[in-house]
Amino acid sequence: MGNANLVHREYSESASDLEFLVIRQIASLIGWDHSKATGIFTQGGTFCNQYGYLLGIRKSLPEAKHYGMGYTHEYRFMNSMGGHYSNTTNLSLLGINLKEKTLRIQVEENNNINIEDFSQQLESCFRLNCKVPTIMLTMGTTDTFGIDQVESVYRERNRLAEKYQIEPLPHIHVDAAVGWPMIFFLDYDFQGNPLEINEETLAGIQKNKEKFESLHFADSFTVDFQKWGYVPYTSSLVMIKNKEDLKSLENDPENFSYFN
Repeated sequence: MGNANLVHREYSESASDLEFLVIRQIASLIGWDHSKATGIFTQGGTFCNQYGYLLGIRKSLPEAKHYGMGYTHEYRFMNSMGGHYSNTTNLSLLGINLKEKTLRIQVEENNNINIEDFSQQLESCFRLNCKVPTIMLTMGTTDTFGIDQVESVYRERNRLAEKYQIEPLPHIHVDAAVGWPMIFFLDYDFQGNPLEINEETLAGIQKNKEKFESLHFADSFTVDFQKWGYVPYTSSLVMIKNKEDLKSLENDPENFSYFN
């Protein structure tokens, strides 16, 4: 009953249908087109964030699939100094030289990234024709609940990419493993307050809700159900805005001859 290998449409009855339903609902909650979005259920937020890095690698550095990261062009990954430690350990698992290939974005006193520092570092990369596969952001850091400004990052990425004619664009992944429940309040009636939430808590939710409205600017983000509910680690979800991005993860058919 608990064998994850059996969660395929041929054997799982309605389990896969439930996954698709959840993916559509999460996409709709943040304002994505659920017909174009998709998602992958995996084990824990760390694995979800690893997909964020991997999607960026396969889109910006497709030759790495066959030749590894040492073969590729100059590149840098960007993540926040206030982010979860998996933002760094995942890069190590992927064989990235942490000291030479990672750029850490400074944070403000509220633990959100410093947009000016982000912009300067990204422009330096683009000016030198250095690829940036993935920009890893956080919405709800584990200890301080810092919330990065996804829309500002999105607009700066697009502006600088147009200026330096960069293509494909760096992949923006948001680690919302802790903060994702805020999406349920994006259309909440704060004036009527039907849930009768106390005033202090309501004010805090409303303040954070306004920041989470920009989550739909991400290319992908992490949803970690086990952080807030009685569910197993295997129910974590990485949401992907454009299902076409999954084509970059495809492997050569000859590596899967047993499916033929």
